[in-house]
Amino acid sequence: MKHLRVVLSFIVVLSFILFSAVCASANALGDAVNSEEELRQFANENDTWVLCYQQGNRTTDFYQYDATSECMYFSYSKHSCVDVYDLDGVFLYSFILPDRQNGGVSVRCKNDRTYISTKDNVLYIFEGIEEVDCMDYEEATVNGYDFFWFYNNNPSISVDEKWIRWHGDGEEIIREIDTPKVIQQTIPADEMPVFIMLLLFVLIIFMIAFVRKMSKRAVNKA
Repeated sequence: MKHLRVVLSFIVVLSFILFSAVCASANALGDAVNSEEELRQFANENDTWVLCYQQGNRTTDFYQYDATSECMYFSYSKHSCVDVYDLDGVFLYSFILPDRQNGGVSVRCKNDRTYISTKDNVLYIFEGIEEVDCMDYEEATVNGYDFFWFYNNNPSISVDEKWIRWHGDGEEIIREIDTPKVIQQTIPADEMPVFIMLLLFVLIIFMIAFVRKMSKRAVNKA
C-alpha cells in the first residue's frame, strides 16, 4: 500500500510537470515544420499569439520598431506580426498575432521588456519569448499604455536602407550593422516627400482649373 501511494504521488507530480510544460509552450508552437500560415490560422482560431521560426513574405512597410539589449523588433500591421532579429541582423522568429480587418500592430521596448499591442488593442508584455503580462484595452490605457505611448516613442535604434545604428547620449554612433534585406525592402517612405507630392498634386489641379477659367474668359471676351 505504501509503495502504491509513492507510485501514485510520482504520477501526480509527473502529470503536473508535463501539464505545466504543455501550457508554457502552447504559444511556442512554431518550429522548423510549422509555416507562418499554419500558425496564423492557430492564432486566429484561438485568439492568442504564437511564435513562428520561419519568416513569411512581407509585402508592406513595417509600422513601428524598437530594440532591447538583445533583440530588434519590427511590427507589420497587414501581416499582424512582429519580426524579431538579433543584434547582428539575423532573423530569429516572429510573434504571430490574431488578425483583424482593421487596426494596427504597435511595438515598443522599455527596460528590456517588449510591449506589443494587437489589432484588438490587447497588450502583451514580453521578456524574450516569455509573456509576463497581458492587459485588455481598458487596463492598458489606465496604466498609460495607450496609442500615444507607442506613437511618441523614441526608438533606441535608427534604421535606413543601408544601416541600423545605435547612438550614444551625444548622438554619436556606437554600433552599426547592415540593414537586413527584408527590412530594407519594407522601410516606410518619408512623410515629408509624400506631403510634398500631395501638395504638388493639389497645386497642379489648381493651376489646371485656373488656366481653364482664364481660357474661358478669353473666349468670352473674343
